Amino acid sequence: MITILIFLEKLGLKKVKKQLYIRGNLPIFHASLVGIEGILSPATQDAKRGVLYGTTMTQTDSKKATTGLLALLGAYFIWGSLTPYWKSLSHIDIYTVLSHRLIWLVVFTFVVLLLQGRLGEVRAILRDRKTTVRLALSSVMFAMNAMTFYIAVNSNRVLEGSLGDFLTPLMTIGLGCVILRERLSLLQGLAVLLPCLAMVSSFFTLGTIPVMALIIGASFAFYGLIRREVTAKPLPSMLVESLTLLPVSIAYLAYRKVTGFEVWGGADAPTVLLIMGTGAITGLATLLFALGAPHVRMATLGIVQYLSPTLIFLMGVILYDETLTLSTAQTFALTWTGIILYTFDSMRARRRNRRKLYQPKPAHA
Repeated sequence: MITILIFLEKLGLKKVKKQLYIRGNLPIFHASLVGIEGILSPATQDAKRGVLYGTTMTQTDSKKATTGLLALLGAYFIWGSLTPYWKSLSHIDIYTVLSHRLIWLVVFTFVVLLLQGRLGEVRAILRDRKTTVRLALSSVMFAMNAMTFYIAVNSNRVLEGSLGDFLTPLMTIGLGCVILRERLSLLQGLAVLLPCLAMVSSFFTLGTIPVMALIIGASFAFYGLIRREVTAKPLPSMLVESLTLLPVSIAYLAYRKVTGFEVWGGADAPTVLLIMGTGAITGLATLLFALGAPHVRMATLGIVQYLSPTLIFLMGVILYDETLTLSTAQTFALTWTGIILYTFDSMRARRRNRRKLYQPKPAHA
């Protein structure tokens, strides 16, 4: 596992310089999951056109961009596949599991950085007050998201947890439009509206406000937005992020011990290994996310995030026999229709702009 992390860290993209939005004859079009040109960050798209800093994109840059995308996809695949893992720990106190998860995440990242001789980077981050504050905020968002999803899974509400993850991309796209001023075309706006209608329909079908789904969606959307502004490398920044809440986790386990409860929940050896493994699996997924997120637009990030809730949704229906009503099926269908529309429009825009860019100029008399 440590070898994998070191490999991923070395392949990680350097922080792209300030995004440059070119208007007029070279518009920045919204990204698509189909075709690597449509999923590069705005700065990288510009570089490929030869308009950023007077350079063109090299083959190495293209490979690094591809690696960044694959890292992001890998993160959401892991998150989407963790439901059985959390279910296997459902007999243990929720907050005990979450406290162990954070503690072993700190141990995991510390050991990797120690072996790489990079603990100095952690000290450098801690000296940067602005970055430290951002990481503290992101750690709260991540902890809130993890806690709420864990509660949903182990209270037999996997579909509501899936609904929360479906909300995350919508909120991410909304944050991109409002805060980063990213623009959507008419068809892309319709594509975003369809999942919104699906969520509203689902809210009415549930009969009550799905508080857990709303918390899951909002917390991770803000987590992604905050992490985009962190220029530090993924692994040391993740350690600083985890250290923020480490005292809380230690204090809770100490309280459990003093009051006569088992710190490990009376678990057997295999379960103890599973508990310790929560830190490693969380570290790997979070690192992959940190490697990929800075190099795609917020709207693209929103689309990629549908991978995780889709896997969770299917597990809820197939593995855990949660009821799939007609309304729930309609919600799922509307959501994916929106994704198809968004991807189609992005592909069309990409082809249109490529024709403009490479259209030969008329010779001057």
